[in-house]
Amino acid sequence: MAKLSDRIENVLNEARMLLGGQVLLGFSYRIFFEPGFDRIPEPARMAQLYGVGVMTAGLGLLIWPASFHQIAEKGRQTKTVETFTANVLDWALLPLALGLALTLYPVASSLRLPYAAWIGGMSGVTALAIWYGGCSCRAKEQPFLSTSRNRISRNRATNQISQTVSKKY
Repeated sequence: MAKLSDRIENVLNEARMLLGGQVLLGFSYRIFFEPGFDRIPEPARMAQLYGVGVMTAGLGLLIWPASFHQIAEKGRQTKTVETFTANVLDWALLPLALGLALTLYPVASSLRLPYAAWIGGMSGVTALAIWYGGCSCRAKEQPFLSTSRNRISRNRATNQISQTVSKKY
């Protein structure tokens, strides 16, 4: 079984996907400054505004575990840090998927694509299916495990295999 420090390192590394969230949020903010933004329909502009707000909240969730580790636990490696980080990361992808759906609607609308709202909504549903459904279907012993917990289990298995191989050679 992997040590607590290894498990905490794994969940905090998952929280470091922050860069992807920052890039996505940066692109979403940039849309407000595009010359054609004032020409898209009002519902699309409002969707963009709400989408940026929701993605900002999601980014805050991604930042929270590292801050909790340093401030509340004073950098100590405790079971609380592992549990807290895994639980927060379970929920952090939800606002990012919703924000993605809300920000793709104005893009599809500005391109004058048919069914722009449907395109935005389906992109959010697809992101949720990949992020949440992709790993839970592979967890046979506990089918409703969350994404980050499944990755922790895979990381543990990988670490155990690596240790076994290195002992043999």
